[in-house]
Amino acid sequence: MLAIYLPGGLNAGEYPPEGTAVLFVLDDLLPFLTWWGAAVSVLAIAWLAWRERALPRWVGALGLLALLPPLALLVVFGMPGLFGVTVPLWLIVTGTAMAVRGSAAVPMAPRRPVVV
Repeated sequence: MLAIYLPGGLNAGEYPPEGTAVLFVLDDLLPFLTWWGAAVSVLAIAWLAWRERALPRWVGALGLLALLPPLALLVVFGMPGLFGVTVPLWLIVTGTAMAVRGSAAVPMAPRRPVVV
C-alpha cells in the first residue's frame, strides 16, 4: 500500500520521509490496535463469569490471564499492540473449549435488590 512512496515508487519524493515513517508505523500497528475492543469485551466476559456467574469461571480466569501480558507491556513499555496477539488466541481456545465441553454455566444466584 505505501510502497509507492519508497524510492523507485510512483510517488517517490512527493511525501516527506518523516511523514512516510509515521504512515508505515501506523500501517504496521493499526491491525493490532483494533483488538482493543475485543480486549474490553474480555473484561466484560470475565465480569459475567465471576460476578454474575453467567459463564463458567474458567472462562473469566483465562480471559484475565490473556490480558495480563498486554497490559504489562502497555504500562511498562507503552506498547499497545499485543492485544492483537493474545486476544485472538483467547478467542480460539475459549471458543473451542466451550464448543467441545458445552457452556454449562453455574446456576445464577437470585438477584439482590438494588439500593439507591
